[in-house]
Amino acid sequence: MWDETLEWWSNENITGKSGLFVDCTFGRGGHSRALINLKTNAELLVFDKDPEAIEVATKLAEETVASGQKMNVFHSSYADIAEVLEKNGYSQKVDGILMDLGVSSPQLDEAERGFSFMRNGPLDMRMNSSAGMT
Repeated sequence: MWDETLEWWSNENITGKSGLFVDCTFGRGGHSRALINLKTNAELLVFDKDPEAIEVATKLAEETVASGQKMNVFHSSYADIAEVLEKNGYSQKVDGILMDLGVSSPQLDEAERGFSFMRNGPLDMRMNSSAGMT
């Protein structure tokens, strides 16, 4: 999906170098970093439920804003996108939305996260380990 995403985002006919884009599943930021490099005047909104992903996203946002670009981070599920956008004053249309659904490599690699089937660890499987049990 990486190549297809880059191909779509690099199409200048879609939004030129600007636009409002949403990465609904930030993970470790690979897709977001690619968008920032391709769309130099774009605004990027990223969502993730995983606190570790939010830490990475926050650092990237600081770097991005320091370079004059716009990026906002939301520790929230993509299921709440409409509510979050409205609450934060985003009334314009969104030019692109990416959802890379599933678990990320770090979630599988780190047995203590509770997703790994390759290593012994607790069975948890919550994207946000600080959220209550269901």
